[in-house]
Order: sequence, then structure tokens, then C-alpha cells
Amino acid sequence: MKLIKQEKINMQVDDQYVWNFDVPENGVYVISISARCKNWLQNYKLLFNDDDLAVQVDDYLFAEIKGKKKEFASSGSWNGNKIKGGEKNILFVLPIKTGTHQIKFWVDGHPTLEEIKVYKVEESEIDLIADNVAITGKFLDVISKNLKIEKLEVKAKMEINSNLEIKIDGETEKNPKYKRFEKWYWYGQELKGKSKEYIMSNIFDENLHSVQLSGQEKPEIESIKLKINLENIVYSSGFVKLYKDIIIRDDVNLRLDYTDKSESLLMLRDGEKINILNENVKGKYIENLSEIWHEVVVRGVKGYILSSYVEIEGQERGKIIDLIKEKCNQYNVDANIMLAIAGRESHFKPFAKSTTGPMGIFQLSEDTRKRFSVEDPYDFYQNMVGGIQNYKDIERRTNKRGDILIKRLAAWHDGPTGIIKKINDRTFNYDKLSTETKKFIQNVLANLEKKNWYHIIYLPIIILFFASLSLISNTQEKIIAQSQEASVVEYDVLMNYKPKINTYKNTSNYSSIFDFRKDESKDYLSYFPNVFFDENSSQVIFLDSDKKEVGKINPQLLNIDKILGVTEDMKTFGWTDTTHIGSVVLENPKNVFYFSAINSYGCGASNCHWALYRFDAKKDNLKLVNEEFFGQIMGLHLSPDLAYLAVVSGVTGGVCLDGDYLTIINTTTFTKQEVNEFEDGIDYGSRNLENFLWKNNNEIQFDLNYFKCAESDYLNTKWSYRFDTKETKKLSSEIIHREL
Repeated sequence: MKLIKQEKINMQVDDQYVWNFDVPENGVYVISISARCKNWLQNYKLLFNDDDLAVQVDDYLFAEIKGKKKEFASSGSWNGNKIKGGEKNILFVLPIKTGTHQIKFWVDGHPTLEEIKVYKVEESEIDLIADNVAITGKFLDVISKNLKIEKLEVKAKMEINSNLEIKIDGETEKNPKYKRFEKWYWYGQELKGKSKEYIMSNIFDENLHSVQLSGQEKPEIESIKLKINLENIVYSSGFVKLYKDIIIRDDVNLRLDYTDKSESLLMLRDGEKINILNENVKGKYIENLSEIWHEVVVRGVKGYILSSYVEIEGQERGKIIDLIKEKCNQYNVDANIMLAIAGRESHFKPFAKSTTGPMGIFQLSEDTRKRFSVEDPYDFYQNMVGGIQNYKDIERRTNKRGDILIKRLAAWHDGPTGIIKKINDRTFNYDKLSTETKKFIQNVLANLEKKNWYHIIYLPIIILFFASLSLISNTQEKIIAQSQEASVVEYDVLMNYKPKINTYKNTSNYSSIFDFRKDESKDYLSYFPNVFFDENSSQVIFLDSDKKEVGKINPQLLNIDKILGVTEDMKTFGWTDTTHIGSVVLENPKNVFYFSAINSYGCGASNCHWALYRFDAKKDNLKLVNEEFFGQIMGLHLSPDLAYLAVVSGVTGGVCLDGDYLTIINTTTFTKQEVNEFEDGIDYGSRNLENFLWKNNNEIQFDLNYFKCAESDYLNTKWSYRFDTKETKKLSSEIIHREL
């Protein structure tokens, strides 16, 4: 390898310290960074806060904010409580294009940055130790992205009191000989000064991967050899991401050119991986979304896709939300307010642009960008910090009389100068604000009702308007109680699980399309049938319609961690501390239960991913029906012959972008059909499904109500669907007016 830049820094760095380097040609490079971080005890002068450090190379942040303290604790970052003042080396093996590049450092506390080196990889096989890239020490991470690593060889020597652990993608490679000390692949008492090799072939694909080495005393790493596939290198990648608050579709077009009028080359599905050739192509502006398109390669076809439909790796919605919260903490700003604003302004999309010109996550105007030195509004970090500084400035300049949040939101939307003057001299009048400003304020306040931006259980904000229309109560009155439908909780007295099951009172037994109250009340035991996680016994308990306990299973049998992609490293930081059973439960036939489950990792910024199960209590048999339902499961309905299960699920994207969706599952093969193509309702923001009914074993009937934001009129449509012929038929359609 060839050294192209080296700098000994040896200083404490502040947040967003920037280090620039030039790359002479396209290729694979190794960036070596060493730093020290103190733990909480060593930082007693800083009120016992540890040092944390993370690295962003260009637009990709190589860290996750984890744990209850929300600190950098993943591979590719420095955590003071782990390294305790010691030195840690991290090596980033990356494909990088010709030109000038930046390394930005995200800082908490006062870490010390020691040295940075950049190497050009000139051969497919390299030794990170022999080429003096990495030094020996207790802590070393090797991070790769967008590369195929065909072979890894690590050789280390251990004296009798030294040990060394190796983790591959967060999973510890265990010592096969010593169960008590299995975490130490290199165990000093075993080796007694001898060397041992760890070898693995075909180890990494183009996704983000890590090798973590951490030791005790003085481990000696002799070599770290990598065999890299230098063919068909990918410089940037991402995924098609079709959030329902942006587009209510399951696919989008890959276009020949950067306009929606050009030829469609492919239909891209949600979650499909793409290779990005150029992430910033200015093309046709799509109203209220963006003017930025990405030039990409998908399935070997090159074309363009609007940036609003893509998440670039390192700029995912969940990561941006975490970073906003972390920055709000630094600036002492309420993170819930800033998240509510960002969700309303851009849906957390870095390349979003308003029709009137504001840009980025916080939709910053030109004046605001100048005031807070935001040079590139599409740089998610610059935009994020500029937005938080802007709101902090509004807070500082306004008094706290009256409903100050509404006034500050008005200042954010209309510009602070005139509004702040009116606030402070008490001439502010909400009724005189424009309709657009009032809608903005109402939307942000509604978003604030979500509170928990990571683990949102389905509770559509549109319920505020449904309640005004008395739709919930009317809907429930219309639903027919049928034995094959799911049970719903009534808002009752809170109870704890007790052995005497028959003391619990029975309630209505019908399907709920709008079943949110169970999640709010935590009343899991006042209705039957029921499935719930009992924290006292750490078991999933099954109660039948006769109020009797008929079965229980260990929650580990749900395998929810594997289904939702949780690693051992994530478990360390509390991601899987809760097993949650969904609100809607179905028992049919007797002692056969359909239910859904999730853990704390299953929810992102707006909706949750649920797994659906069937448990036969008589046979003690558990089956995974489907591992992926996006949105809360809100209704379960079996056909008369029990051959098909209809699943109603709901997703939310904000105040006026909610939708119910219908899926039919074969109860023998577990194959599924989506039933979501309807002609009406294209001019409405939200869709509510109710009055579901099996007409016979092949035909279903239901109502769809379409709503506009805060309007009293809504569209009621009735449909039938034969899923054997896939024939959809509209039975009726009418506008219904209700007094607010």
C-alpha cells in the first residue's frame, strides 16, 4: 500500500472538527485513525460524563447512537467507558473517488485525536500490520463498506496474562476449548506466548461490516491480512425507501432521464438495493418533494430516481432522527419540537425542497441559511445544525408569556423578525395568521403527540379528526360480533396476571379496525381470548374465550430478534428488552390463536414491523405465518372454511397521510395476496377500512372511508373482492357530511 497523507494531531477536538484529504485516482483506500477517550470516572471534572467520538467520511457517519445514555457505542466509534483512556485504532477500508474528501468528527466530551493516515490499496491482498497501518494495542476495529472481502486472516501472540477477543459484525468468535473463557479466541493461559490464527473466507459482501479486536493486558497482533475483490467497485449505495408519508405506493419508476416524463426502465420495489453513481443530479422539480435525482444502477440497468424515494446509506431516517436528538441535547433545545418540525417540513429527507425555495431537512430559507452559515442546504449535518440554531435563536428572543410554543412556531414559519416583535410587544394575534401558517402549527402540534420517535405504536394522528366526527363509536356499533373474528379490549380497570383466570370479566368479542386503546391502557387481561407477555413468569400466556389459560411458551420461541435483524451487539445496549404482543388476537378454531409480536428494534421513526404467528395450544405448535407486516395489525378475519385469513394493517405518515391495507393469507401455505388497488380516494390523504365481512369462502366485502385533513366531508365507498379471480367491484360511493 502507498501512504498518500499522514498527520500527527495530538489534540482535543471539538464537535465537527474537519480534516480534508485529496485522492489522486479512483480506487480502494485505507483510512487509519487513532484516538483516546476517557471514561466517566476519569472525567470527574466534567460531571462524570465520558468521552465519545465518531467519524463521518464525506456523507456517511460510521456510528450508531445506542444505549440508554444515547452514546456512540458501535463498531467504528470510540466509547470512553469501554476503552477507559486507552488508545483505539480504527481502519476504514473504502472505495473512494478522485477528488477532495472530508473526515468530520462527531464529539461528546473532550476526546483526543492522535493521528490520521490515508493509504492507497494497490494490490488485492494487503497486511494492515506489515504495512504499518495499524499499531498493536488493546482496541482495533476494521470497517469495510461497498467492498467484497474474500478472505480475512488475523494472527496474534498471547503471553500468559493476555487475552484477545474478536467480533465479526458484532458476534464474538468463541474459543472452542474453554467454555468459561470462550469470549477470548486468543486465550493467554492456552497459548503461553505462542501464536494462533483466525481465518475466514468469503467473509464480507458490499454492505457495512466490521472486525473488532479488544484485549486485556498486552495482546500482540502480528498480522491482519485482507483479500479484497477490486473488480466492479461500488462507491455509494442505498435503498429504495417508500415511506407512506411520502408516497402511498409499493413501487416507483427507474427513469431514463431525470424527469418523471421520461421512459420508465424498471419498476423498483420498496427496500430494493441500488448502487449510486451520482447522488446530486439537478433535474425536474417534483412539487413539494425535490429537484434532486440520483443516477443509479439497479439490476444492471442505469437510470434516474427521485431522491425522495431513496435512502442513501448513512442518511437513513432513523439515523437522522438520532442525530437531531443528539444535537438538540448539545444546544439545550427540546428534541421533540425539532423532530415534529422536521417531520412536517421534509419527512426527514435531506434533499427535500419546497415549491417556494426552502431546502433540506428543516426547509431552511435563503436568509436563514446565510444567518447560520449553511453553505450546502442539502448537507444533512449543516441543515440540521442550522435549523436547531434557528429555533434556539427564536427561543432566546421571545418572552414566555401565553402559549409560547404556538408563537415560536409562527416565528419559525413566517420568519422571526416581524413575529417576534409582535410577540414581545403583545400584539401577536393567532387569528390573523395565514391559513398556511395555521396548518403548519396544527401539523407540528399533532406530530408532537407522537413523543417517542423510535418506538411508535400505531396511533394515527388523524384520530383527532375522527373523534370529532364520532366515527369510532359509529364504526364499532356497525361491526357484527362473529366467532371467527378477533377480540378487542375494552377500556377497563388495570389488572395483573393471576393464577385464577376465571376471575377476569368477559367483554365484547368482535374485530377492531381502530384498536388503539389497549396499547394506551396496558389493560391486557380484561378481555378474552387473549395473548400477552407475562413479565413475572417471562412467558407468553394464551387465554381462551372461556377465560382459561390453555397454553404458554417461552418468548424466545418467537425468534423475534432474528426476524427483525437484531445482533448480539444490539442486545448489549438494550434493544431487545421488551417483547410486545399486538392488540388484536384471534382464536379460531378453539384453542388456535393468531397473534402478532414485536420487540423494541421493530419500530423505526414512524411505523412498526410486526411478525404474525399461529399457535395451536392443543398440539403445543407454533408457526410463523408472516415475518413482515408494515404497520399495526388492526383486524384479523378468518374465512368460514378457515382456509384464508384476512389481515387489516394500518400505517401512519403524519397528520393527513394514514392508510389501512388489506392482505389475504392462505392458512396452509402462508402465501399472501395484497388487496389494495382501488379507483376512488386519489384526492384524499387518509383511508380507513371498516365493516369487513366474508360473504362466502371466496368473496369479501368492506367499506373504505377516505378523509381530507380536518374536513367534515368524507368519501364512503363499498367494495367486494373475489380473491380467487382477483376481481374488484365497487358497490357504492357517496360523499357523507358530518357536523364538526
